Amino acid sequence: MVIQLSCNYSFTLIKTNLCKWCDHSSPVCEDNVCMSNCSLTSYCTLAEEVCVAIWKKDNVSVSVRTLCYNPQDMLENIMLANYSSKECLMTPQHSEDGLLFICGCIGDHECNDRLIFDKGVNGSKDVIPVVVISLVPPLLIAVIATMAFYLYRTRQPRKKPKDWVNGSNYRGKLPSLSNGVNSEISSTCANNLNHNTEQLPIQLEALVGKGRFAEVWRARLSHNEGGQYETVAVKIFSAVEYSSWCNERAIFSDANLKHENIVQFLTAEERGGTAAAPQRQYWLIMAYYNMGNLQDFLTGHILTWIELCSLAGSVARGLAHLHSDTTPCGTPKVCEQPCIDSMRDLVLRDRGRPDIPASWTAHPGMQLVCATITECWDHDPEARLTAHCVVERFNTLAQEELENSICTHTPILPSTEDPSPSLPSLTHCTDHSTGIHPYFTSDTQISVSSRQPSQM
Repeated sequence: MVIQLSCNYSFTLIKTNLCKWCDHSSPVCEDNVCMSNCSLTSYCTLAEEVCVAIWKKDNVSVSVRTLCYNPQDMLENIMLANYSSKECLMTPQHSEDGLLFICGCIGDHECNDRLIFDKGVNGSKDVIPVVVISLVPPLLIAVIATMAFYLYRTRQPRKKPKDWVNGSNYRGKLPSLSNGVNSEISSTCANNLNHNTEQLPIQLEALVGKGRFAEVWRARLSHNEGGQYETVAVKIFSAVEYSSWCNERAIFSDANLKHENIVQFLTAEERGGTAAAPQRQYWLIMAYYNMGNLQDFLTGHILTWIELCSLAGSVARGLAHLHSDTTPCGTPKVCEQPCIDSMRDLVLRDRGRPDIPASWTAHPGMQLVCATITECWDHDPEARLTAHCVVERFNTLAQEELENSICTHTPILPSTEDPSPSLPSLTHCTDHSTGIHPYFTSDTQISVSSRQPSQM
């Protein structure tokens, strides 16, 4: 399930020093100047904090730590001596573990990114050879691994299985695909790779979606020559997006990723690269969901309160599963680098947050949902709600609503309107700490038409 966020929001900017902020980075140096090579920036929390950089060199490597810090406090048993300059002028400090330089600066944005050493100090001159030497082993390993992979892929023969050539039922090669409820593929086949070397008998039917990195097609997966087939979705990456395909394939290959609120995956394939089809493509084959994507659904429908909680709850449960200890992938790559850069600038550096319309908080249940959303946006990572906590809020609200319905002898029924196929069974959201007890009828409708629906 993919949720796209609209970026048409107003933001509140915080006027403090903007500094580079990385616990560890490898500097890039030339003459007496080193760049921190830190990719993260953030405004300091307090006005009295300044930008600080700590340069360390030991027998193995050179590293830089950048951060915001109050110069009145000790930092690694060191008091900052000069921090009023707009340039980060490195000064040597005593250290038993090797060379150590430190600097502080204020005024200019990211002033602790450019580290200036005195030309007479034996510091920056030694950085370049150390960095070059430290990079040689991983570069050699990368070259050897690339060559081995290329030879393996080019030398490996591609043969069709004898049973398929002879026209026997191909379905026995794959897990059962026909018992699904929400999709055309049952959960028994989720996250199973096709370990055969041949390509599956798939026929593309229609383009159903297109993004920056790939296209999504509705397709037929044939099971035998008698005409039996099932509908699947095929995500097709071009040759230039090979790395994106590799990332998603690695994520979906995790058997522990299987969950009812995570898209069900069948296999990944490489196509083309032959005389008949010279253009190489990379496919991800997964379940086909006939109700379309979430953004289109929300654009065309006004949700009841129960439908809203059902959709939000399913997203929270899927995200909680991705963050669970039983899922080795933990934090899959769901966003490419341009998206990461934009989010980092808007959310981390500028601390921007979308505005929530006042009309949303008029409904007691929506008031709790908005409070939950706001807590998930906290700038302090330790203060943010976890996905598991959000799921618990939904479960608690479901229990409270059930108890209220029993006391009032009012059954909880779905909306009488039926603009679309029925949604899955529902869970709700609450938190006893808020003191909010939403008493509402089950057919209450929540209109999100004043904002882009996908923001939910």
